[in-house]
Amino acid sequence: MFTAILIGDFRREEFRKVAELVRRDGTAYAAADVPQAQRLVVQERNGQGNLSPDLVVLACEQPGQFLHHDLYALKRQLPLARFLGVLGAWCEGETRTGLPWPGMSRTYWHHWLPHWSNEMQRFLDGRVTAWGLQQTAADDERSLLSPIAVCPQEGLVLVRSESFDMADMLCHACRAHGYGVVWIPPGQQAFVEGVAAVLWDAPDVDPREIDNCRSSYPNAPIVALIDFPRVEDARQAAGAGVTLVMGKPLNIDDLFGQLTRLTGSEQRLASGLWLKPNPLEGTREVA
Repeated sequence: MFTAILIGDFRREEFRKVAELVRRDGTAYAAADVPQAQRLVVQERNGQGNLSPDLVVLACEQPGQFLHHDLYALKRQLPLARFLGVLGAWCEGETRTGLPWPGMSRTYWHHWLPHWSNEMQRFLDGRVTAWGLQQTAADDERSLLSPIAVCPQEGLVLVRSESFDMADMLCHACRAHGYGVVWIPPGQQAFVEGVAAVLWDAPDVDPREIDNCRSSYPNAPIVALIDFPRVEDARQAAGAGVTLVMGKPLNIDDLFGQLTRLTGSEQRLASGLWLKPNPLEGTREVA
């Protein structure tokens, strides 16, 4: 178990699943902004609660929402905590402002769950996580922590993509991870038996194509790979039967970490996970 402080509005649709994941694996405290989180730490420590969170997770709706001097002050209060930012759709390109957050890992909302769910499992297993590295570690240094060699998997993956280059990359990656793979471009009529999962690649959501794919392979989870998805894209995809939406460009280790989890018989996810209610039930608020 770990302890986390959630800062920001995690009731927003693009941040809900982040709160669900944290609550599932740890103890969560909630604060609306950084000053409120500072008061929470003081209140808990004055009450002999000795709050020392492992993680501080910030839901950033737009650039500039969290002031640097507030973040520095909270980091001084919590020198051992790791700060993770989940960025909303309005934050795309925020790293070009020249004002990056101090010593923090930032991940867009459509990348957050596929990446950090694996890292949280590593933490629960007692292994080193990317956030456990030095706070000055760059993104490319953190990526080296991901294992290159993977355990061979079994099963047949169906790739649905109009792009030859993308399909070729996905097919090679599937075979490298031990999966059998078949590529059928969208719109072409074909049927394959024994499909364990579908990788549906497209620039945006096409509910009719997704629904046709789901009808043909009702027992196979569908992972939709979409260019810079918005919340409404994820909602529409979930309504059509997609199990998981991942944004492109994507991290291939994150993709196959999720694919392994989805094809496991005991951990098959249900469709429509984007729209679960009450993500903060059980968290503690501070006034």
